[in-house]
Amino acid sequence: MQTVFDKQDLFLAQMCKDYALGKIPHKDIFKPYFDWKSGGPLIYISVNKSEAYDIIQKARDVLYDFYEMYPDSYKDIPLSNNDDPWLEYTGFGKDKYIVSYLEALENEMTNLLVGGFFNE
Repeated sequence: MQTVFDKQDLFLAQMCKDYALGKIPHKDIFKPYFDWKSGGPLIYISVNKSEAYDIIQKARDVLYDFYEMYPDSYKDIPLSNNDDPWLEYTGFGKDKYIVSYLEALENEMTNLLVGGFFNE
């Protein structure tokens, strides 16, 4: 069985790979985030507070579209304790990876913003 850290590493590697392959909608606005996740400069050095808000809002907008496309996506989450970090996203079908990446991005960026990491 994989550890939590193994799952995080798998998630991060797949997320960065899919970004590099152009699978994430509106990838240009998310570039500073994915640069950071790929070993580049810290996100709060690359963008200011206003840009952070823009990134968060775009992620929320795109997520809203996916939630509209899959209104019952969280209805029947498989109850399994396996090593699949995307198990809870099964209801999003082929879009489960993208939804999971955008939810992670939105959550992490929001936490950094609330934590006061971004400059004006």
